[in-house]
Amino acid sequence: MALLELVAFWPLTGSADIARSHTSVTKALDRMLMRPVHRPIAPVPSAAHPILMTGEPFRNWVTSDELLFPVFCKLRDGSLQIDTMAPLKLIYFDIPGKAEAIRLCASVGKVDFEDVRISRERFAEMKEQGALPYGQVPALDVGAGRMLAQSSAILRYVATLGGLHPSDPLEAARIDSIMSEEEDFFSGITISRYSARFGYGHMDDEFRAEVRKNLNDEILPKHLRFLEGLLADSKTGWLAGTEKPSAADFVFVPRLRWLVSGANDGIDGNLLDGYPKVKELIAKLMALPEVVEWYAKNPPPQ
Repeated sequence: MALLELVAFWPLTGSADIARSHTSVTKALDRMLMRPVHRPIAPVPSAAHPILMTGEPFRNWVTSDELLFPVFCKLRDGSLQIDTMAPLKLIYFDIPGKAEAIRLCASVGKVDFEDVRISRERFAEMKEQGALPYGQVPALDVGAGRMLAQSSAILRYVATLGGLHPSDPLEAARIDSIMSEEEDFFSGITISRYSARFGYGHMDDEFRAEVRKNLNDEILPKHLRFLEGLLADSKTGWLAGTEKPSAADFVFVPRLRWLVSGANDGIDGNLLDGYPKVKELIAKLMALPEVVEWYAKNPPPQ
């Protein structure tokens, strides 16, 4: 496996500061890249912040205990080109929807982002311009003309930036599997709600009511039992048994709240009452200080 070379520059404020910063940044790189990193220290008085450089184009967020450095560095003709990344821009409608998990994850992980809420008219314009991969939102503008699409991919990315996605492959896969379960959990609701999008434009109200009854009475309780079992096995109260909330928790909690909010005809508003650990999960995440602060500043539209 090829080594990536890291060269880190700091103001010369003292050898202890340099060593401490070097250690925290390179440890973060180890976690993020999951591969060996060579670490020569090269302090330069004129540098204002730590800068990371490899021998090939490299772009990423590097987190340390108290620092967040968005950088784009590459070597071109022997010269170092540096561009500080613009803040992330999360693009979605002015509703919780599929973006809410990302917003909450970014808030808890302290990932700086701009919450861009667009109108349906602006959405149509962006689709027409080809600005949205797959013609959908949410989308995450990461700068330099790059747009990341699909809510689950964006959520994993933000969780990684915020230190809420594990570097251990097996632990990460376990979280991914629970996120896939969320897709299975809500697929029936999604199809019955947006039937034409999935080729069921002929679904009339009578058939939709029949589908919703089956979902409410059989399908959703089956999936809720799966969640209840995961939480019974968890020692932390989080779905994957992680120390902190993971992407799995962030994706499930807003969706479960929406499920029983009255927005879905045929779904009992008391559906969660038979699943105490699921209700405890919702309360646990909603009580996080960062989540409380987020909703104090960004109350959901009525």
